[in-house]
Amino acid sequence: MPDIGWKISQAFIDFESGLLVVSESDENEDNWIVGGGIRQIPNRQFIIDPKTGQILNHTDWSKYFNYKTTESYSEDGKLKLLTTRVHEPERNTDGIQEELINVESGQTLSTSTGVSFRKEKRETLIDGYYESIERAKSYKKQLELGEYPEGLKDKYFQSLESGSQVIEYYNEQYVYKLTFDNNRFILGKATRPKSIEEWDNYQIEILNEFALINEFWNYLSKNDNWFEVLKPRKIHPSLHYYIITWHNYLIHANELSYYSHKAINEWMNQCWDNSLNRNVYWQFCSNCKARVLYYPRYPKHACRKCVDLIKDEKGNDLDYKDKHELKYIDGEFQLVFKESDKSVKIFIGTDEYLASEARFGGVVHQKKENKHNTM
Repeated sequence: MPDIGWKISQAFIDFESGLLVVSESDENEDNWIVGGGIRQIPNRQFIIDPKTGQILNHTDWSKYFNYKTTESYSEDGKLKLLTTRVHEPERNTDGIQEELINVESGQTLSTSTGVSFRKEKRETLIDGYYESIERAKSYKKQLELGEYPEGLKDKYFQSLESGSQVIEYYNEQYVYKLTFDNNRFILGKATRPKSIEEWDNYQIEILNEFALINEFWNYLSKNDNWFEVLKPRKIHPSLHYYIITWHNYLIHANELSYYSHKAINEWMNQCWDNSLNRNVYWQFCSNCKARVLYYPRYPKHACRKCVDLIKDEKGNDLDYKDKHELKYIDGEFQLVFKESDKSVKIFIGTDEYLASEARFGGVVHQKKENKHNTM
């Protein structure tokens, strides 16, 4: 049991030695160290023999490990890894130091220092090196302009049976439903329901018939702003190809307003398929128009290279370390000068950009809307 005022923060069996590792943290906030936006909570670690329950000191647990520098090599023989386990008496624990070396050139590629006691098998610098190569390949592939697979398009079309609903969509006044029936596509129309219960029981009157699904698509998308005045309710995958392809070429040829992006993304959200390569969904840098990863939440974000071009209104480079800070003020994110706490505008060339916090951390920079240049 931990001492009064302390609690167990984690406990696990060390992967390499089989010893029990228990960490405790101080619950008394008066003992916490706070400063510079960082809160440090006092903690301590114990290494325990799970068979006897004895708390071990370094002399005891060191018998389970090798503290000499060891060499290992990648499977292709191109990389050498030097690994050293070191004792850290000030923290009553051990650490791991690694150095990754290119065998042919002798150049040190990277070094690392990490914790040694782990619940799972430790990932080495060799593992991380080759995983980073695979991630880079995957990222590069995602930046290619992919196309919706013809085979998948045909598969979904063949899955339609007589009576299948292909799509249900609506506007302010009416609801529309397309049904596949006896090799024809029947489009029905009804007054838009006013309650949840009415959505299951509304009466359709036939509005149009189509021999081919692409004939219906041409009918639906004949007006440029169809996706703004019509809202999707249910979409069968047999229509995904048409919606995704239309979206891709729309944003490739036009600079859309945020309103238009939001409207088309309501349709695209129903077409998301985790089995597809991400490059099937297109998006472009708002500045240089280079291909970027598909993030519909940030439709006008700048690519990595263009973020490096950002200057503030005084001509300074964007510098979150020394000059600039992103704050949440009056219900919105604002970029300010660190020295004065005054708001600051940022630009790429003559185009103003806005900084905000990304959903999963970090900062995203999006182009401020110019209503004269958007669709």
